[in-house]
Amino acid sequence: MGSKSPYFLDAIYHDAMALLVEARDYAQSAVTGGGQGASADPFVACREAFRLTTRLTQVVSWLLVRKAVFNGELTAAQAAEPARRLGAREICYDDSAQGHPAVPAPLDDLLVRSRHLYMRISRLDEQCRRSQGISPQPRFAAVAMPSAPDPI
Repeated sequence: MGSKSPYFLDAIYHDAMALLVEARDYAQSAVTGGGQGASADPFVACREAFRLTTRLTQVVSWLLVRKAVFNGELTAAQAAEPARRLGAREICYDDSAQGHPAVPAPLDDLLVRSRHLYMRISRLDEQCRRSQGISPQPRFAAVAMPSAPDPI
C-alpha cells in the first residue's frame, strides 16, 4: 500500500477488504438468485445484510483514519474527533440474529466474521482513546430487533 502504517494495521486492512469483497460477492449472488432459497422472513435477512454493511463501513473508515494518522495526513487529535471515531456500536455489537433460520448460512458466516473484526477494531479504538486521555465509549448491550409485522 505504500504507507508508513504498522504491519498489523495493514494486515487488518487487508482482512477487512477481503471480507468486504466477500460481502459484495454474496450480495451480487443474492440479487441474481445465487442458489439461495427465499428467506422465510426477508425482513430479518435484509436487516442483517444492513448490519453487515454497517460493520464493514465502520471498520474500513476507522482503518483509513488510522492509516492517515500514521502517514501524517491527520493528527491524533483530528482522528479523535467524534465523526472519525468507530461508531454504530449498538448496531454492530448486536448478534441477536446469529443462527436465525431466516438468515442464509453464507450471510450468517459473514455476520459472525464481521462482528469479530468489528470487535477487534473496537479494542484498538479503545486503546487509542485511552492513550489520548479520552474516556472509553460505553458498551451497549445487545438490543433485540423487532421482527417483521404479521402480514395482513
